[in-house]
Amino acid sequence: MKNQQAIKRGAVRTAPVALVGLAGLLALAGGSPALGGADNPKCHAPQYVFKAFDAPSAVQPQVAGGGAFGINNRGQIVGNYVAKYAADGVTALVDAYVFQHGVFTDVAVPDAVWTELLKINDYGVAVGDYIDASDLTGSNPHFFIRGLDGAIHLLPPVMPDAVFEWLWAGINNQGTVVGTFVQTTGPLQGLFQGYIFQGGKYKVFNYPGAGMTTLQAINDCGTIAGFWVDVKGIPSDPNNPYYNGHGFLRHKDGRLVAVDMPGARDSGTLGATFPLGLNNKGEVVGEYVGTDNNFHGFLLSKGVYTTLDPPDSEGFSQAYDISEEGVVVGTYGSPLTHGFIAFPVRGRD
Repeated sequence: MKNQQAIKRGAVRTAPVALVGLAGLLALAGGSPALGGADNPKCHAPQYVFKAFDAPSAVQPQVAGGGAFGINNRGQIVGNYVAKYAADGVTALVDAYVFQHGVFTDVAVPDAVWTELLKINDYGVAVGDYIDASDLTGSNPHFFIRGLDGAIHLLPPVMPDAVFEWLWAGINNQGTVVGTFVQTTGPLQGLFQGYIFQGGKYKVFNYPGAGMTTLQAINDCGTIAGFWVDVKGIPSDPNNPYYNGHGFLRHKDGRLVAVDMPGARDSGTLGATFPLGLNNKGEVVGEYVGTDNNFHGFLLSKGVYTTLDPPDSEGFSQAYDISEEGVVVGTYGSPLTHGFIAFPVRGRD
C-alpha cells in the first residue's frame, strides 16, 4: 500500500487442531436447539447458538485466553491468543491468528510482546496492531496491514504528534481502514479521534459536538460504525472511553444514525452502547453496559436489538464482527476471556 513501511514478516506457524472447520461448525449449529426462547412464529428477534472458539495455546491450553475479533464472508476468522510466556514464566505473550479450513495460523511480529488481528476482508487482507518489547505499557501501539502473502506493512502516523489507540480498527474490501488515534500535544491531547485511511491518505473524523470519537469498522458500502463520548461525559482519565458511550453509524453520504441498545445503562443523556462491527446488510454488533453494570454483546438487525451473551459469560461479553450470513464472533468470560462463534438458527428470513 502507498506510504507504508514494510517490516520483516512475522513468524508464522501452522498446526492442525482437534476442531472442525467453519463449515462443520455451521452444520453442527443447524442441528442444535436455539438458545433463549421457545418455538414461536410471533418471535421475530434472531436467535443464536454459541460455540466456544479458542486458538490452541502452546502453553497451558486449558487456561490460556484469547478472543475472536473479525470474520469475513469466506469464513476466515482473526483474533489473538496467549501463545507463550516470557522468560519470567509469568508474563503472557500474545500472538495473532488466522483461522481457515479448520487450521489456525499463528501471526507474530518479531520482538513484539502483543500481536493481534482485528478485522479481515473477503480477500484475506487483515488489519491489526502490535506492541513491541520496549513499550510494555502499550502507550504507542503500531498498526499494520497483513497482506495475502503474510507480509506486514506498517500504517504511517496519522499526523506527527499522533499515536494509534490499540484494539480498534476495521478494513473493507476496498482496502479502506478506519480506527482511532490520540494526539500527544495540543488542545485535543489525550482525546480519542477517528481516522479514515484511504488511498494512502488520512481523513480525521470527529462526531459533531463529541469529546471523543472512535471508529471501529467499515463495510463495502462505506458505512462506518463507532461511538462517541459527550464533552460532559469525559472522566478524569481521558484515556477511558467506557463512559457515556453513544453508538452511531456514519453513512458514505455523511448521514449519522444513532445506535442505542434499549436497556443500556443510562448515564444522564447517554446510554453505554459501543458498536464494534457491521456487515453489508447494515447489521451491527457490539457491546453495551446493562443496568446490572455488566458488559453484554448485542446485535442490531432490521431495527431489532438482540442481546448476545454466551453461556457462562461471567458478566462480560463482546460481539466484535458479523458476516453476511449473520455469523457473529466475539469474546466472553472474566477474568480470562475466550473467543466465541454465534450461529443464527432462527429469525433471519
